[in-house]
Amino acid sequence: MVLQIAFTPLELAPKQFTVGDTIRVTFTFKYAVGADTAITIQAVPYQYRLGILDRIGASAGHKEITLAKATEPVELQESIDFTLRDIAAGTYGLLVEVPGTTYGARADDVLIVTEAPSLWTGMFGMMMMLMMLGMVGMVVPALTGATTEEGEAEGGESLS
Repeated sequence: MVLQIAFTPLELAPKQFTVGDTIRVTFTFKYAVGADTAITIQAVPYQYRLGILDRIGASAGHKEITLAKATEPVELQESIDFTLRDIAAGTYGLLVEVPGTTYGARADDVLIVTEAPSLWTGMFGMMMMLMMLGMVGMVVPALTGATTEEGEAEGGESLS
Protein backbone atom coordinates (compact mmCIF):
# COMPACT_ATOMS: atom_id res chain seq x y z
CA MET A 1 0.00 0.00 0.00
CA VAL A 2 1.40 3.37 -1.01
CA LEU A 3 0.29 6.50 0.76
CA GLN A 4 0.92 9.92 -0.76
CA ILE A 5 -0.04 13.11 1.05
CA ALA A 6 0.55 16.72 0.04
CA PHE A 7 -0.36 19.39 2.61
CA THR A 8 -1.41 22.84 1.45
CA PRO A 9 0.98 25.40 2.97
CA LEU A 10 -0.31 26.99 6.18
CA GLU A 11 -0.92 30.67 5.58
CA LEU A 12 -1.50 32.08 9.04
CA ALA A 13 -1.10 35.55 10.49
CA PRO A 14 0.61 35.87 13.89
CA LYS A 15 -1.90 35.84 16.74
CA GLN A 16 -1.57 36.20 20.51
CA PHE A 17 -2.66 33.43 22.89
CA THR A 18 -2.40 32.76 26.62
CA VAL A 19 -1.18 29.55 28.24
CA GLY A 20 -4.31 27.42 28.70
CA ASP A 21 -6.04 28.62 25.51
CA THR A 22 -7.43 26.02 23.12
CA ILE A 23 -6.57 26.59 19.47
CA ARG A 24 -8.34 25.11 16.45
CA VAL A 25 -6.22 24.57 13.35
CA THR A 26 -7.96 23.94 10.03
CA PHE A 27 -5.81 22.55 7.24
CA THR A 28 -6.18 21.06 3.78
CA PHE A 29 -4.28 18.24 2.13
CA LYS A 30 -4.50 15.96 -0.89
CA TYR A 31 -3.95 12.24 -0.67
CA ALA A 32 -3.95 9.09 -2.74
CA VAL A 33 -3.94 5.62 -1.17
CA GLY A 34 -4.45 2.07 -2.47
CA ALA A 35 -6.75 0.91 0.37
CA ASP A 36 -8.76 2.45 3.19
CA THR A 37 -6.18 3.67 5.68
CA ALA A 38 -6.30 5.23 9.14
CA ILE A 39 -3.67 7.86 9.90
CA THR A 40 -2.98 10.15 12.83
CA ILE A 41 -2.36 13.82 12.22
CA GLN A 42 -1.00 16.11 14.89
CA ALA A 43 -0.85 19.87 15.32
CA VAL A 44 1.94 21.06 17.58
CA PRO A 45 3.71 24.34 18.40
CA TYR A 46 7.45 24.39 17.84
CA GLN A 47 10.57 26.50 18.21
CA TYR A 48 14.02 26.19 16.78
CA ARG A 49 16.59 25.52 19.51
CA LEU A 50 20.22 25.40 18.42
CA GLY A 51 19.00 25.07 14.83
CA ILE A 52 16.84 22.00 15.57
CA LEU A 53 13.05 21.98 15.30
CA ASP A 54 11.77 21.32 18.85
CA ARG A 55 8.13 20.24 19.12
CA ILE A 56 6.35 21.28 22.32
CA GLY A 57 4.76 17.85 22.78
CA ALA A 58 2.72 18.67 25.88
CA SER A 59 0.62 21.01 23.75
CA ALA A 60 0.16 18.67 20.76
CA GLY A 61 -3.30 17.86 19.47
CA HIS A 62 -3.93 14.56 17.67
CA LYS A 63 -6.69 13.37 15.41
CA GLU A 64 -7.19 10.02 13.75
CA ILE A 65 -8.53 10.24 10.20
CA THR A 66 -9.66 7.42 7.95
CA LEU A 67 -8.68 7.94 4.33
CA ALA A 68 -10.89 6.17 1.81
CA LYS A 69 -9.22 4.35 -1.06
CA ALA A 70 -8.37 6.82 -3.82
CA THR A 71 -6.19 6.20 -6.85
CA GLU A 72 -6.43 9.84 -7.93
CA PRO A 73 -5.59 12.69 -5.50
CA VAL A 74 -8.52 13.64 -3.26
CA GLU A 75 -8.60 16.93 -1.34
CA LEU A 76 -9.62 16.78 2.32
CA GLN A 77 -10.08 19.54 4.90
CA GLU A 78 -9.79 18.74 8.62
CA SER A 79 -9.46 20.54 11.96
CA ILE A 80 -7.53 19.72 15.11
CA ASP A 81 -7.91 21.34 18.53
CA PHE A 82 -5.03 21.58 20.97
CA THR A 83 -4.48 23.33 24.28
CA LEU A 84 -1.38 25.36 25.09
CA ARG A 85 0.08 23.76 28.23
CA ASP A 86 3.54 23.38 29.72
CA ILE A 87 4.78 26.08 27.38
CA ALA A 88 6.79 29.20 28.19
CA ALA A 89 5.87 32.66 26.99
CA GLY A 90 7.38 33.33 23.58
CA THR A 91 6.84 33.09 19.83
CA TYR A 92 6.27 29.68 18.28
CA GLY A 93 5.65 28.16 14.90
CA LEU A 94 2.82 25.73 14.14
CA LEU A 95 3.41 22.32 12.61
CA VAL A 96 0.68 20.04 11.21
CA GLU A 97 2.11 16.63 10.37
CA VAL A 98 1.67 12.90 10.08
CA PRO A 99 4.05 11.77 12.86
CA GLY A 100 6.87 9.51 11.75
CA THR A 101 6.69 10.66 8.12
CA THR A 102 7.91 13.61 6.10
CA TYR A 103 4.31 14.69 5.38
CA GLY A 104 3.38 18.01 6.95
CA ALA A 105 3.10 21.77 6.71
CA ARG A 106 4.35 24.47 9.03
CA ALA A 107 4.18 28.19 9.61
CA ASP A 108 6.97 29.94 11.50
CA ASP A 109 6.36 32.50 14.27
CA VAL A 110 2.55 32.55 14.22
CA LEU A 111 1.75 31.71 17.87
CA ILE A 112 2.61 34.51 20.29
CA VAL A 113 2.16 32.96 23.72
CA THR A 114 1.81 35.00 26.91
CA GLU A 115 1.74 33.52 30.39
CA ALA A 116 -1.59 33.04 32.09
CA PRO A 117 -2.14 35.54 34.90
CA SER A 118 -1.49 33.87 38.23
CA LEU A 119 -3.73 34.02 41.27
CA TRP A 120 -1.12 36.21 42.99
CA THR A 121 -1.23 38.79 40.20
CA GLY A 122 -4.87 39.58 40.92
CA MET A 123 -4.47 39.42 44.68
CA PHE A 124 -1.40 41.67 44.83
CA GLY A 125 -3.33 44.88 44.14
CA MET A 126 -6.01 43.98 46.67
CA MET A 127 -3.39 43.11 49.33
CA MET A 128 -1.62 46.44 48.79
CA MET A 129 -4.89 48.36 49.18
CA LEU A 130 -5.74 46.53 52.42
CA MET A 131 -2.27 47.21 53.80
CA MET A 132 -2.62 50.93 53.01
CA LEU A 133 -6.04 51.07 54.67
CA GLY A 134 -4.58 49.36 57.73
CA MET A 135 -1.75 51.88 57.92
CA VAL A 136 -4.18 54.80 57.51
CA GLY A 137 -6.30 53.31 60.31
CA MET A 138 -3.26 53.36 62.62
CA VAL A 139 -1.91 56.80 61.61
CA VAL A 140 -5.13 58.88 61.53
CA PRO A 141 -6.00 58.45 65.25
CA ALA A 142 -2.47 59.47 66.23
CA LEU A 143 -2.61 62.58 64.04
CA THR A 144 -6.03 63.73 65.24
CA GLY A 145 -5.26 63.13 68.94
CA ALA A 146 -8.17 60.74 69.34
CA THR A 147 -9.31 60.05 72.87
CA THR A 148 -10.76 57.04 74.62
CA GLU A 149 -14.26 56.98 76.10
CA GLU A 150 -13.01 57.95 79.59
CA GLY A 151 -11.56 61.20 78.30
CA GLU A 152 -7.96 60.07 78.46
CA ALA A 153 -5.52 60.31 75.62
CA GLU A 154 -4.38 57.01 74.29
CA GLY A 155 -1.06 57.33 76.14
CA GLY A 156 -2.93 57.09 79.48
CA GLU A 157 -2.58 60.76 80.41
CA SER A 158 -5.54 62.79 81.64
CA LEU A 159 -6.86 65.56 79.38
CA SER A 160 -8.04 67.79 82.25
